[in-house]
Amino acid sequence: SGLSRGTIIVEAGETSGTRTQARAALEHGRRVFILANVVDRRDWAREFVETGRYGATATVVRSSDDILTALRAPAPDAAPPAGQARLTGIA
Repeated sequence: SGLSRGTIIVEAGETSGTRTQARAALEHGRRVFILANVVDRRDWAREFVETGRYGATATVVRSSDDILTALRAPAPDAAPPAGQARLTGIA
């Protein structure tokens, strides 16, 4: 999860390693995309989308456009490119 720009969840059980991977990705500030049918069936997936408990929320995916659109925008907690400082508080 630490090396990727995002993790896509297409299927996962309540006790699967996929859930652990998704949580780690969120904790590392990476994007997590969960297919809508998984969110509909799994309580943990709904929690990832709704609460931001692990530092960010996951994105519900209904089409590939949802992923492409999200990846075009910078991640909320993304580190700045090498050699550039993060600017905050600038109006």
